[in-house]
Amino acid sequence: MCIIFIGTLSCKNTSGQDNYSEKQIVSMLKGFYTAYITENSKIPENKVKLDSIKSIYCTEELLNYIKKKFQERVLDYDPFLNAQMIDTRMLETLMVQKDSLKNNVFYVSYKYGALNTIKLTVAKEKSGYKIDHIFLVGL
Repeated sequence: MCIIFIGTLSCKNTSGQDNYSEKQIVSMLKGFYTAYITENSKIPENKVKLDSIKSIYCTEELLNYIKKKFQERVLDYDPFLNAQMIDTRMLETLMVQKDSLKNNVFYVSYKYGALNTIKLTVAKEKSGYKIDHIFLVGL
């Protein structure tokens, strides 16, 4: 599979990146992925609840960017999971790891068949940390 990274959206707190709390961010990301995968795997899925989960954990800029990519029919997979299928068994192997060089870059991975890793950035906002950008596969 070919992976092409697109440019990142601007980070909200570039000057204070030293203030990022790895423990808080890992907890936030695990909370997001647990809620997102759990709700998304329900049949039928509750779109209102999924939108609420995304608005709690993601910046508005990221949500608008993803919405635009779906409208342009560029994405045919879930960008938060880099997958088309969603199952709660993904949570059994969910791991979050901070990038060794950049405080706001994290890798979320899980094994569901094959190992899948999502690279993302986190922004510090008044309300806490939020997912600010996802490096989309195939763009």
